[in-house]
Amino acid sequence: MKLINANKKFILKNEEITILNNVSIEFKKGTMYLITGHSGSGKTTLINILGLIDKLDTGKLLIDNIDINNLNNKEIVNIRKEKIGFIFQDYCLNEYLTAKENIIVPMLVNKNIKSKDRNNIAINLLEQFNLSNRANHLPKKLSGGEKQRVSIARALVNNPKYLICDEPTGALDKKNERIVFEYLKKLAKSGICVIVVSHSNEIKKYADKTYILEDGIISEVKNEDN
Repeated sequence: MKLINANKKFILKNEEITILNNVSIEFKKGTMYLITGHSGSGKTTLINILGLIDKLDTGKLLIDNIDINNLNNKEIVNIRKEKIGFIFQDYCLNEYLTAKENIIVPMLVNKNIKSKDRNNIAINLLEQFNLSNRANHLPKKLSGGEKQRVSIARALVNNPKYLICDEPTGALDKKNERIVFEYLKKLAKSGICVIVVSHSNEIKKYADKTYILEDGIISEVKNEDN
């Protein structure tokens, strides 16, 4: 996943805010990245661009050597569905669906997964994240750590090559924070590109590369723990 000469600006209360200023950066599979920066620096906008939710003003985004600028909306949706998974700070689980049903939802739009296989795939993911005994629980019956593990499982259900995480542990205690970061590190080692936006100091122990976004510029920060 590459940004080449990427630019993004917003107009807020008649003030122009630069999110990306001619940024070029590459994110490789098998690596866990941390993106930091002060509140309002544009971190969420950046990962929304990488996740094909938002668009650049100018410049290029390449995913597996595919120039996103050359795709129509349907093709972009397919790339996002097939290659990208999201983990959100507030989990974004459907409160009226069980843990298993929440995991099944992304498979409903994936033509590569047969309907008869959905249930077993969801059950296998629940087992992988030690949630077998929570399969039929609604989110209100789950702890914060359990909800986040369900959201991770849901993000992985379509076998993404890129996993994008927006403050995935912001609402968790230290124990569950470590559990989530350990899972993300394991996923990176398995060959997935993991990109995390976080203010946590704990994640620095797990990230292979750390970047700071400031005034539209992304700069690498050396990790003392790596």
